[in-house]
Amino acid sequence: MLEILKNKITLGDSFEILKQLPDKCIDLVLTDPPYRDENENAPTKDMRKNSMIKSFGNKPSKDFFNEIFRVSKEQIIFGANNFELPPYKGFIIWNKGIPFDFTMSMAELAYISEGLGTISKIYNVRASGQGYRIHPTQKPLELFERILRDYTAKIIPAGGGVANRRFLFGFRNNCRCLS
Repeated sequence: MLEILKNKITLGDSFEILKQLPDKCIDLVLTDPPYRDENENAPTKDMRKNSMIKSFGNKPSKDFFNEIFRVSKEQIIFGANNFELPPYKGFIIWNKGIPFDFTMSMAELAYISEGLGTISKIYNVRASGQGYRIHPTQKPLELFERILRDYTAKIIPAGGGVANRRFLFGFRNNCRCLS
């Protein structure tokens, strides 16, 4: 299955794809799953303005996370405070650079697996400037680029180079897996 997915963008149910993969075959999973169930997702101002209100699915099950931990060596999971995840000693904080207004969080927390380090890191990347959002928890591309740049150096052996890595994208629960 992994050979079929190499170096391709795959649209599908990432939970079903994960179940078909061998243990520890992925170096890093970076995911931003829905934090709330479908009926609790409040549309953003941008979603209402641009008529992009639609379903984004429910909060993933514990089984979904078990599959992520089974197939991957390391993990970065946004919304860590909303899920039952293993204990962790380090985390990522995304400072959105937005003023406090009682409707949106000023920051978000991401779980990082222990193999990625025990030091917490803060990313100051403005939430605005990403254009209008079509998902209530959508992250700016710059944030994920910076995270991948910082954390792939921890999992790629010296001389391995990012150019030699393979990427697997699954879109159920916004799962982005790097292998």
